[in-house]
Amino acid sequence: MYMKKKKRWPRDEVLYNKIQETEFIHFFEFVRCISLLMPKKMRNNIICLLIWHKFPSLSARRARSLLLFLQRFKIININIPCFKTLCNYRAEPLMQGVLGNLIEESSKPLKEVEHDFATDSTGIRTKLFSTWYSLRIKKKILKRDHMTSSPH
Repeated sequence: MYMKKKKRWPRDEVLYNKIQETEFIHFFEFVRCISLLMPKKMRNNIICLLIWHKFPSLSARRARSLLLFLQRFKIININIPCFKTLCNYRAEPLMQGVLGNLIEESSKPLKEVEHDFATDSTGIRTKLFSTWYSLRIKKKILKRDHMTSSPH
């Protein structure tokens, strides 16, 4: 049986490497900029949740540990609430919308280079097809150039 070769976008390796290597620098520059624009009352909580949202696999305590690490090395300059407060805010449906919008804003600089590749929350996509597993479980894939956010 002849297997058809997978269709792929040609990838600009230099551009791909630069984006991968500077992802966190740009993200934390964005965090710093929006912290200057936010009302002081919710600034700390939103910044903490935004950073946690960037690393959705972390538990609440580990997310707080990451935030304390970033604070200690002066990457962020905010008061970090206890893990329970972070959990309570993260559970708010309204907060999910805010975080999703902020993550979307942080990805806007990539618009300039999106003609070379598509991006999603896992990084760079070069494949234009659905996987067999996705088809088997009837997973609906609208586009490859979408951004996902964690449900929790």
